[in-house]
Amino acid sequence: MRTEEILVERYGAYLTLEQLADMLHREPQSLRTSLNQETNALAPLARLRRKIGRRMYFRAADVAAFMEGEHA
Repeated sequence: MRTEEILVERYGAYLTLEQLADMLHREPQSLRTSLNQETNALAPLARLRRKIGRRMYFRAADVAAFMEGEHA
């Protein structure tokens, strides 16, 4: 099974910040702080986030590509 398929099966098409933090074994606030810094390994992931109101979401396909090293 591909990474994207596993993520979609477990979390759905979009992951919340909390789900992504759980998947990365990080605290949500720590992940939020890291995403707001442009000089760390998560910077490419920060560009992929989608905001709906105050909530932050990440497409499972984008997260899978990031995890597989296919981000720019």
